Amino acid sequence: MAAREDIQTYTGLFRTSTEPLWIRLREVVSERGVDPGTALLVESFEDDENFEFGILVTDDRRIIQFGFRYSVPSGIDGKLTEWNDVTERRDSLPYRHEIATALSILDDAA
Repeated sequence: MAAREDIQTYTGLFRTSTEPLWIRLREVVSERGVDPGTALLVESFEDDENFEFGILVTDDRRIIQFGFRYSVPSGIDGKLTEWNDVTERRDSLPYRHEIATALSILDDAA
């Protein structure tokens, strides 16, 4: 159950937070053709100074691993430095359980 709750928390921040980092992340993800209003943010954490690692599951069931780098603490200048479609490798990823949970959430919503 914890994975489902974490995904709901991350996704809520991703979709609605008014903090500059989340606003900018929505912008750059949209530029890549992913709708923040329907994608699920499966994982998100600061992986290095001024670098956010994340995994998205899109409404068409693609799994995207991304890196978001920024130079100011607010994140408003952030850019995607990594954007990898890992759909075909999802069962070998460290976050496979969380990804499976996100896919289940999509199934429940259908």
